[in-house]
Amino acid sequence: MEPHIEKEIIAIVEGLREDGRCSDVQARSLSSIFKRSRFDDPPIDAPRGLSRVRFEAARVRGRHTSARAFTARTKVLMAAASVFIIAGAAFLVFSTGDGIIPPETAAEAVIGDVTFERSGTVSVLEAGALLGGGDIVRTGPRSFADLRFRDEVIIRIKQDSRFRIDRLTRDKNASLRAGLDLSAGTALFSFKKLQRGDFAEVRTPTSVAGVRGTSFGVSVSENRDVRYEVLEGTISVRGRVVIDGSGPTDEAARGVLEGVERRLAERAVAVEANEVCEVKERDARALAKKIEEILVVLPEKGKRAEERRLDDAITKIAAETATPRIYTAAESPPAHLLELKQMAIIGEGKDESVVTRWERDRPVAFDQNAWMDRARVSYVVTDDARQLFIAVGTNGRIDALRRGAVVWRFRCGSPVNAQPVSDGEIVYLATADERIIALSLDNGKELWSRKIDGVLHFGARLSIGGDGIYAATAKGRLYRFNRRGGEEWSLRLPAASYSTPVLDGNLLFVPVQDGKIHVVDTVLRIVVMRIDSGKIIGSSVIVRGDRLYYANFDGVVACHNIRRDETEWRYRLNGAVTADPVIDGGFLFAVSSGGDVVKLSLDGRVAWRADLGGPVDRSPVVMGSGLYVLSRRVFYVFDTEKGTVQWSLVTPSESASNIAVAGTTMYFGTEENGIYRIKK
Repeated sequence: MEPHIEKEIIAIVEGLREDGRCSDVQARSLSSIFKRSRFDDPPIDAPRGLSRVRFEAARVRGRHTSARAFTARTKVLMAAASVFIIAGAAFLVFSTGDGIIPPETAAEAVIGDVTFERSGTVSVLEAGALLGGGDIVRTGPRSFADLRFRDEVIIRIKQDSRFRIDRLTRDKNASLRAGLDLSAGTALFSFKKLQRGDFAEVRTPTSVAGVRGTSFGVSVSENRDVRYEVLEGTISVRGRVVIDGSGPTDEAARGVLEGVERRLAERAVAVEANEVCEVKERDARALAKKIEEILVVLPEKGKRAEERRLDDAITKIAAETATPRIYTAAESPPAHLLELKQMAIIGEGKDESVVTRWERDRPVAFDQNAWMDRARVSYVVTDDARQLFIAVGTNGRIDALRRGAVVWRFRCGSPVNAQPVSDGEIVYLATADERIIALSLDNGKELWSRKIDGVLHFGARLSIGGDGIYAATAKGRLYRFNRRGGEEWSLRLPAASYSTPVLDGNLLFVPVQDGKIHVVDTVLRIVVMRIDSGKIIGSSVIVRGDRLYYANFDGVVACHNIRRDETEWRYRLNGAVTADPVIDGGFLFAVSSGGDVVKLSLDGRVAWRADLGGPVDRSPVVMGSGLYVLSRRVFYVFDTEKGTVQWSLVTPSESASNIAVAGTTMYFGTEENGIYRIKK
């Protein structure tokens, strides 16, 4: 026995003696028993044994102090000593031969109708029983059970639940290995912070939660909808592949399921303290139906082209599966945080009350200024009709605010790498895992998600025109989707596209990295014209009647006459142009990575030009007589007539987003100093 463990056990016994709960003779006897319980080859699992002793000692302290109870207490403590010694012996037995892992999870409290199943045999679960891998705990009405693994994990299984321990142990490298399954009812979990090499996850019929050391609750409804509530820390939640029956036995079929599982894991969302996550059974059912359709038409082994198409189909299915929905506690009030708080008190041996974040935050209004100070965003979007301000976080988290309060939130499961666009009812997002997601502006609900081949390059956007949504990807694929998410057609481009396609009538202008703007007839679905433009990266083109205006990576701003198919004029800036040029009235404004800001008439004459001395890669905004330009660290306001700087604002850290305008207010994000809000 390790010296510090021996000292702690003796201290427990000494405490009982000082409280008058055992005599001096009994205390010496118990101490002697513990001192003799040494196992040198191999050592016993001391933390688990100590946990049992603490548990039994706590039970002893809680009983009445009559003489009769005193005898019972002594017997219980003696039993605890016996359990400790027997547990060590059991460790020797289970550690030899076939390598079976001994039960290590103790039932600390059992109330009502609680049973456990082991190897097909069902027994009544009693306090003090040890549970291990494969054991299933069931609770009846008005019943519950508290389980503890060492001093590291506390689990409360509430009424009408079915809970299975697949594994809950520490391996030979002292790393935690926890695999837990809740198929019905509710379970509350309190995990101490996980260390490097630890692994823990909780599975439900339709989802999987990866644990990072936290306190949270999980509920599975009768229709298998799943709800997570987080008190402290963070969990990652993803969908799960569920196929009826015992599952496929064919190697290829198992490969399909594993492929979908891997891709779903890539789309896991992080659920943080004071947040609620919901996973709908209908989404899991839709996913299962698509997988079953694939399993019917598995390609023959060795046909690489078919296997490649199968892999593409797997990726598409996973991408189109709805992402778990995140709510704040204010949007969807939690039901189990008080119990989780009480479990924390018990687990840490505290007597003082602990105030949860939900309880602490509930009476306090959302502080928009404080939130903006700490927000880290890639894009900002405004919707004047709904008075919405939408911030897209660097991790793919979407926050929608109205009048200083959070209206809805959404997690994409992957960063958003293109500026969102809106049609007034829906906001469309393009993500780094090659998806397009459509969200309702009213409530943030995911309306649809579609897989595309390739990401949208930073600086490019989806394009909305007529009844269609167009996307040109970095893998050279052009798509048209309808507003309901149906893919109507796609074309293979000769090279990647790093810019936004622009629709004018039936013609779609698509800058491609072969140095040409490809003009696509969206009715005939063919390329009808190619315009030499040089490589265009980030900046979008502008169509005005018969004229096409563009700015390329060589710093050239040009006007092309579409009807005559000839370039009318060119003007060169210092450095590449990667931000959108802007036309206001009869003038075009452009900025460059060399720090140039220029105002040109639409016939190519220079009205004025300014040199900021530093790169500009964010699109400028024109409002009235002001031109607003955001460089890396300075926000400038130019007089559009004179080209002089009216005023400027230096930011402590670099800019990180576009400029968004709502009425007379402008917003932009920075790397380390949150979101700036500037009144005109």
